[in-house]
Amino acid sequence: MTDTTTPTVSPEAELDALDRVLTATGDLLAGVRPEQLHDPTPCPDYDVSALVGHVVAWVRVFASGLAEGEPVEQPDVFVADDPAAEFRAATAQALDGVRRLGLDREVHLTSGGVPARSALRMMIGEYVAHGWDLATATGQPVPYTDDVADLAADGMAPMLLDEYRGPGMPFAHAVPVGDDARPLVRFLCFTGRDAR
Repeated sequence: MTDTTTPTVSPEAELDALDRVLTATGDLLAGVRPEQLHDPTPCPDYDVSALVGHVVAWVRVFASGLAEGEPVEQPDVFVADDPAAEFRAATAQALDGVRRLGLDREVHLTSGGVPARSALRMMIGEYVAHGWDLATATGQPVPYTDDVADLAADGMAPMLLDEYRGPGMPFAHAVPVGDDARPLVRFLCFTGRDAR
């Protein structure tokens, strides 16, 4: 598979951005209160509990691929006993895999191989977007900075084609933003979230 990401950012800077995003997302997971688990989120298919399960389940898939571990099945429903701890353990595995094995290789996720750099940027996008969902749903401050938004957009752009957007599809249509929108807002709106 061809790596379609633009490697204008050093691998070290990408790894630092991923580390910051995953640390912030782990902190959001730790901040979810039990009484919030059935609250709605900006993702119409997920309440807070389902979103937490999705976030933890997918980081396990990414970690397995980046660390060349045993493939992890992606269950329809995943319930973590300690979501923040399980998320942090998987993120440590993912980051260790990138540090040891680098980004100039193919990794295997659920549906075949992708360039490691693409997987890293997909993770940044996935966790900025779903972290925003979680922060919004639980009343926590959004911890992500504008400097990760371009990497997030680059990672998600190949997945956010028009054919995958709209009713019954995995993604909503992009929300229009003004030219003066911050990069983080621009990215979130590109993913179909109204972050204006």
